[in-house]
Amino acid sequence: KLIAAPLIGAVMLWLTDGLVQLAAGSGGERIPTGAGTALLGGPLLLWLLPRLRLFEWPHLGSKGAAPRKASRPWLIILLLFALALVAAIVALVVGRGPDGWSIARGDLLTDLAAWRAPRIGVAAAAGAMLAAAGVVIQRVTGNPLASPEVLGVGTGAGAGLTAVLMVSATADLGWQLAGSALGSLVALIAMLALAARAKFGAERLLLAGIAMSALCSAAITATIAMGNAQSYILLRWLSGSTGQASALDAGLALACLLPLTLPLFLAARWLDILPLGSDSARGLGVPVAGGRLMLIIVAALLTALAAMVVGPLSFVGLIAPHLARLVGFSRARVHLAGAMLLGALLMIVSDWLSRMAAFPYELPAGLFASLLGGPYLVYLLAKGVPRQG
Repeated sequence: KLIAAPLIGAVMLWLTDGLVQLAAGSGGERIPTGAGTALLGGPLLLWLLPRLRLFEWPHLGSKGAAPRKASRPWLIILLLFALALVAAIVALVVGRGPDGWSIARGDLLTDLAAWRAPRIGVAAAAGAMLAAAGVVIQRVTGNPLASPEVLGVGTGAGAGLTAVLMVSATADLGWQLAGSALGSLVALIAMLALAARAKFGAERLLLAGIAMSALCSAAITATIAMGNAQSYILLRWLSGSTGQASALDAGLALACLLPLTLPLFLAARWLDILPLGSDSARGLGVPVAGGRLMLIIVAALLTALAAMVVGPLSFVGLIAPHLARLVGFSRARVHLAGAMLLGALLMIVSDWLSRMAAFPYELPAGLFASLLGGPYLVYLLAKGVPRQG
């Protein structure tokens, strides 16, 4: 394998680069070789997937030190809710203008709330959705490094958006949302169809999602490389911007948040048991295949809806579950609630900073989500992970 793998990789990259050059237009324009590699490798991985030997991932609860447990988890959750509420109020009333920092009041607050409030609502809902999806994926797969992007539905939304924009560069928001929803649905159906043959085993889910994500990302990257009007819309979507959030977006996201996350709280027992492995879960009466299917569908819907309104900010889905676990939320129900509040808080603060940091210019909210959450996660991991040996 050590000899064959580098040779196969070299041949694939050489072949892809040659095909990209042959497909170049008369003006010399061509798609990036990296995107071409994904366009070639994605279908190849999907074809190989049913033929791969299955294996079992290490489980979250299989070894190592016992996770830290908060003595009063629901009190901490109330504090996180209060903190998220305070952050939302600050983001609504505090801002910068030509004369510097100011606190909006009266008629000015009413005028500003018309465009600030939808952004806050979309950011909070998307952060909570991605965090909930991250908790589900990490527990179902038993892989603490899994995030919502491995399902492929987020990039599927981008591929659907790309298809709509290629048909009409002036497509309105309704058509863009419809295209994103259809792309997510197609990616979800394809991923589930590939994983069904292994009874939705963790390894098949991850590989199928990664293959779909690579394939859809390649289509998006190839379109962006064209440098046309569609490219700027896709770049704004990829950056995780909430700048064009409307009251309709906020209402849709907030209205879907409760009905999509309620089944996860009701299935908290499954989320507690599935990380122990298929055999243990089956012995404890959990319908492993059906439970995984239901949980993955809900996580995919959450990821798709968040991607439709803010873009593929899957980093929030990776970091929020870890932060919640490091705070002391070990049981599934409190872990889910804590991660959702932390995800919402992270996105609210990131959106506010994206507006304030370089005023009057606006930076991507996704950039600040990574800048805020990344170093803090590294600090908590360095402080909280016990040394072995």
